[in-house]
Formats: sequence, structure tokens, C-alpha cells
Amino acid sequence: MIYKELAMQIKNLPIIMLAAGLSERFDTEHRQIHKSMLNLYQDYSIFDFIVEGLINCGVLDFWVILGYKYEKFAHYIKTREFYRLNKIAISVIRADATYLNGPVYTLLSAFSYLSALPNNKFMVIPSDTIFHRSLSSQIYSEYIASEENSCMIFTLSIDEEKQRQYDKWLDFHPHKIDKESVFFQESEDRVVIPLIILSQAFLQFIKNQSNCISGNIWSNLENYYKKTHLVREIQLPYSGDLPPFIDIDNSLIYNKVHNLKANVLEQYKVK
Repeated sequence: MIYKELAMQIKNLPIIMLAAGLSERFDTEHRQIHKSMLNLYQDYSIFDFIVEGLINCGVLDFWVILGYKYEKFAHYIKTREFYRLNKIAISVIRADATYLNGPVYTLLSAFSYLSALPNNKFMVIPSDTIFHRSLSSQIYSEYIASEENSCMIFTLSIDEEKQRQYDKWLDFHPHKIDKESVFFQESEDRVVIPLIILSQAFLQFIKNQSNCISGNIWSNLENYYKKTHLVREIQLPYSGDLPPFIDIDNSLIYNKVHNLKANVLEQYKVK
């Protein structure tokens, strides 16, 4: 049990978006701008969906680490009236060239900023994933112990029937728990929600080159767990008829999502 007086809500953590990648799984046509700026419907981009979700969940501290198409994306953020009207401050960090080696190096390129954050923990989110509003509200209202050095991953259970139901809308192929993973002993039907809470201790851990084993955050989390056992799992319930999140990581998925009816996409705009 976490006593609320000794904890903080996730919405009060700094939220760090990793948005430096080259979008290599997108067609040339879609890579003219950053993938997160691609329009989904009306005048809402993928990034707008994500930001609106954060705003309506009460997030106040939001950082974006940029690399590819930095100038265009930074200008978009700075001039978007929607963000100013909703009084959300978005801080932009420019990654150095090492971001090309993977998400861990994107984090490390912003080490001086992240290590100076007043919080012991921060949440890392992708720049191409929109979440169903019922899942977002659950995540950001969760309480966590703020001072300990553990990192946290989020999972939910999806059985084969639900998987088939979600595939009616679009191809839904989330990262499933590997039964050989060092984190879990029983891993049936669980999938990973693509966001992670990291600690300052983990950041210091991967800054040591002898600990940083790849550019992949998940691999380094497993290494951190092996050496410290400081990775926790938060299992969340979800019973919605639509996919709990949509990872728009290539042009095929983008085109399918772009063609979804407005009333479907509305479910991913947090009200």
C-alpha cells in the first residue's frame, strides 16, 4: 500500500516525450514533417492528441526532446495557439547527434536537463502513441512513492477475444510480455503500455558506459533490474471496445487511423 501523504500522483511528475527519431518506418511523403505533426483529423495532429490528453489529466510539467526536423517542430510548439490557451508550458530540449543511436541516447543527450529536475522520478512517453481517454485518466491519477529509486512499467491484460475485437478497427500489435523476461514470472496475456516511469538513479546508472548495454530503454531496464531489483509493475484494468492505445509508428497505421471515423477518434481525446 502507498500512503497518499507519502506519495505523489503521476500527473505531477515531469513528463518527458522522446521525439528525436528519424521516423524511418514512414513513407518519404510523410517524412516531410515530423511524424508527430501529421494531421489525424480536423486540425488535430498526433502531437495535439497527446498534449490534450496531458492537459485534461492535469499535467503541468511537459518536456519534449527533439532531434529530427527540430526547427519545424519547435516552431510548431511555440506558435500553437491551442497550447497557450490551455496554459500548458512545453519545454523543448534539442538532442545531440547521439540520439541516432536509440532512445537511451536521446535521454542521455538531455542528461544535464533531466538530472537537474527537482523530482526523483519522471515519466517517459513516445511521440507517436495516442491513448484511450479512460486509460489516460487511470494512469495519471495513480499514486506512486516519489522518493524511492525504482522505475515503473505499466501493463494490462488483453485476451485473444479482445485482441480480435481490436483488430476490427486496425492492426493492434502491442509489445507482449516476454515469458523469459527477468521482470515477470507469470506473464500470460499481459502487454506493455508504451510509457515508463524512470528514476534519477536509473539515469545515473545508464550514464555509466559499462551499464548502458544498448540504445533500447527496455534492455537497459532489464539490466538495471538484474543489478538492483528496482523495477516495479503497475497493472491496470481495461475493458473498452476500442484499443487502449494506438501506436502510430508507420505510414500504414497512420493511414488507417487517419481514415477512422471522427466518433472513434474522439475516444482518444480526453474530455
